[in-house]
Amino acid sequence: MTTEVIRAEFLQEAFRAAVLLTGNLKQAEEAVLEGIRLWNSEAASDLLQKTATAAVERSLNAISHSEDLTQTFGHLSTELQRVLRLPASLKRCYVLRILMALPSATCAMLLGLNPHAVNRNACWAAQILARIVQTEVEGKEDPSARVFFDDRAVDRT
Repeated sequence: MTTEVIRAEFLQEAFRAAVLLTGNLKQAEEAVLEGIRLWNSEAASDLLQKTATAAVERSLNAISHSEDLTQTFGHLSTELQRVLRLPASLKRCYVLRILMALPSATCAMLLGLNPHAVNRNACWAAQILARIVQTEVEGKEDPSARVFFDDRAVDRT
């Protein structure tokens, strides 16, 4: 496999992670460009981490976005579309800790949390995702699928 092909795969993975972290295509693109600008090695993990750092910064500083997630991110698998429905702080922990498999200390540093909080939030996100799948399989609304997060109700489904 050539270096160019490997880099294309690195970029695809970095962009997917940035989309999941920001929930916004423009912010994801900016994060990947920043990751590329800061990237100084051939290691995919370095590009991913630099892109993740840029994406987290953008998602933490974002006021709000009104993208229709279904239309905008229809190219993502159903599983990844579910991740986008998580509350932002849980989603960031889940993407970094579980999907990107970064150490909890690294995630904590990126998010300004302690490692225990990162692991707890990632686990909570996994539980919410399981509940979303269960609700979809059963094909019914579940009023208990709402959680209160950051002083507002957030649908788990």
